[in-house]
Amino acid sequence: MNLGFADLSWKDNNPFSQSYGDFYSSKKGSYAEAKHVFIEGNRLEEKFLSLEAGTTFSIVEVGFGAGINFLTTCQEWLKEDKSNQFLDYIAFDETLFNVEDFKKTIKQCPELKEVSRVFINNYPVNISGTQRIYFKDYRISLTLILGDIKSSFSYLTNASDIDVWYLDGFAPDKNPDMWSKEIFKQMNLSSHRDTTFSTFTSARLVKNNLEQSGFIYELAEGFSNKRHMLKGKAQSAAVKEGSKKNIAVIGSGIAGSILAYKLAQRGHKVDVYEQNEAACSGASGNDILITYPRLSAFDSPYARFCLHSFLFASSFYDQLKTNAWHNSGVLLMSHDESSLKRQNSLLNARPDNELFEELSHEEASKRAGLQLNNGGILFEKGGYIEPKALCQDLLSHKNINLKLSSTVEKIDLDNNNLKLTINGEVSEYQEVCLCAGYTSKDLLNFSGLSSKRGQISYVDSSKEFENLKFPICASGYFSPKTKGSHILGSSYSDVTNDSVLEEEHISNKKKLKVIHNFNVTINGGNVGFRAVTKDRLPLVGCNKGIYVNTGHGSRGSTSSPLCAEIIADLIDNRPLPVDHEVAIALDANRFN
Repeated sequence: MNLGFADLSWKDNNPFSQSYGDFYSSKKGSYAEAKHVFIEGNRLEEKFLSLEAGTTFSIVEVGFGAGINFLTTCQEWLKEDKSNQFLDYIAFDETLFNVEDFKKTIKQCPELKEVSRVFINNYPVNISGTQRIYFKDYRISLTLILGDIKSSFSYLTNASDIDVWYLDGFAPDKNPDMWSKEIFKQMNLSSHRDTTFSTFTSARLVKNNLEQSGFIYELAEGFSNKRHMLKGKAQSAAVKEGSKKNIAVIGSGIAGSILAYKLAQRGHKVDVYEQNEAACSGASGNDILITYPRLSAFDSPYARFCLHSFLFASSFYDQLKTNAWHNSGVLLMSHDESSLKRQNSLLNARPDNELFEELSHEEASKRAGLQLNNGGILFEKGGYIEPKALCQDLLSHKNINLKLSSTVEKIDLDNNNLKLTINGEVSEYQEVCLCAGYTSKDLLNFSGLSSKRGQISYVDSSKEFENLKFPICASGYFSPKTKGSHILGSSYSDVTNDSVLEEEHISNKKKLKVIHNFNVTINGGNVGFRAVTKDRLPLVGCNKGIYVNTGHGSRGSTSSPLCAEIIADLIDNRPLPVDHEVAIALDANRFN
């Protein structure tokens, strides 16, 4: 959860790695070196100009460093109008520069002033694993994989359409793991017939490993005082795939709507089937859903998913610029021995306030605008969504066709195409995505999914808490005022009827006593049935030729954006936004 920053010093005003005893870039200028070795070495200006509409161009860098190669590539990308194209940049490194070291480095590259400003505003977090950051206005994504290169390179097992490789690790004699035959062989598997590479070095080890891994290289003029560098291409018969598809998404809740939007953004034509008369009518249909993570100080696929999905969701909602997202922050209250123990373990693991901030009882009350019973930790990047309004915004994309009152009765696989029977009529699609909550089991027989009833209570506002600034979560939760009422929730039961029950209102009020002592008046409620799994992770992946995205439980607003990104990448045959271990932990077939 807390990865140390790059251990570096400064020599002649250039960053120098203490761990590897080497400079991060040429002392003659990191920007000029990036232009010569990587932009010109791969003829990127020519390639960017010749891109067809709707194309995604993928670059992988081994050795991210300060990010100078990334920012130089962004600058080159932005020279032309890229409104119909997308740059997918993937980078590996062991550690990340802290932001102050990055700012000191970038001062020497005035050419990158504008793109570096945007990068600083979206600076990665120093956490192990995979994080994806979108620069939506630029149509660029950065997927940064931090950790040991030997284990993290398995990330590329899903990729076969990489266009360009930047090889920019420390010198081969100082960091041989970055230049191994195993890495180069995986590179070749992830390449197509037009894939190119370049690197600053011409070391014999690198030449041999490239040659033995299926690459053709040539010597080129090196940068500054280096006599030679290497550039070349993959020997591959694979052809890059780029076709857009007709896709059906079943379910218009948060999971289905976000997935449909992600696919539509990539140029696919999407039909969304909703059996009810309005979108977002199931478990996603509460007036608000709170977005915050369930963190652990211990590293595991579950803990990693919870953290990365939260960061991805917060960024996704921020960039939507929708009124349905309130980035208010969320207070996780420390209200009993168990929650206090969890809080202390998190603070010991991450004391830097980057992900969360400890608030005393007094400070929490002051910041919340409400006299609280306990303090806790504040997730500043948390907040809450209004799901129905959000789904309406997402489903208004021009590539999405929403089909209401449309019950999908069955799904059949026929000659690699999928046929849906809807209200007695058959429609054919290249891909089908099942996002129908716990009712997904009615269309596809898989194990591990069940339902849990959740009842929320609507609370009349009063002068004591009408100015509550952000949601408070303890054994239950209490929200700021929305549509004239506060939301109090939520029950978690095996009751199967959908009637609002007085005993569950009473249970919700008991949970509220942990948060504050004011009396409240309940004026109504709503019932939904969550789709839950035995291990509390969603079911995400391909099952019998159908893409599954369900089982989000009560954390759908937090987990759905990243899971939608996973499904979209699987459909597009692109590298995933999560580690290999996390993808396995989420696998839709894991209970079968």
